[in-house]
Amino acid sequence: MKTTDKFFIGLLLFGAVWLLLAPSKPELKEIPLKDLVQEATQYDRYVSTDEVAKAIMSNDPSVILIDVRSPEAYKKYTLPGAINIPVDSILNDQYADYVNQDVYKTVFFSNGSSEANRAWSICASLGYKNNYVMKGGLNEWIRTIIRPEKPAEWSSEGDFDLYEFRKGASRFFGGANASGSAEPAAPAPAPRPIAHKKKKQAAAGGCE
Repeated sequence: MKTTDKFFIGLLLFGAVWLLLAPSKPELKEIPLKDLVQEATQYDRYVSTDEVAKAIMSNDPSVILIDVRSPEAYKKYTLPGAINIPVDSILNDQYADYVNQDVYKTVFFSNGSSEANRAWSICASLGYKNNYVMKGGLNEWIRTIIRPEKPAEWSSEGDFDLYEFRKGASRFFGGANASGSAEPAAPAPAPRPIAHKKKKQAAAGGCE
């Protein structure tokens, strides 16, 4: 098993233990250990900074960005339109419709990936879907979107196309100046609650 796999398995199990100790937690559903391990090794939970940039630039209504850092860090700098749900508050009832829903694509991010992965692991431990992690976090965002480096002369055409996109994105987000002040946090759309189907009750007295 790869070292990275072991790390995320440990992270996911940590999230499960954290749930048991959390002062406020939702109704827990039992998830077999083998399913938790499988969840931990699924790398399709990641989205790239380029994907996030495209979603913001196109005002994609299906994507919700969640900054899981502290309120202080959020106020200093965040992504446009992101809401702040600190990782230690991820299971508060007031945020349930963001992290446990089937309408939007929710993307967690932090400075790197560790806190966002922790938030994802906690949610995965409860079987919540539609949650993702921006790979590399804000550090990768600054490196790739805000201050993209020009590819070497021998790079592929695809590399140059990506660089051109990133240059345009850098201008859109304010370039180097964006790392020095907070982006305005526009309100995120309010997710619609999951529609839970009610079980039909048998008529009293049985069938006629």
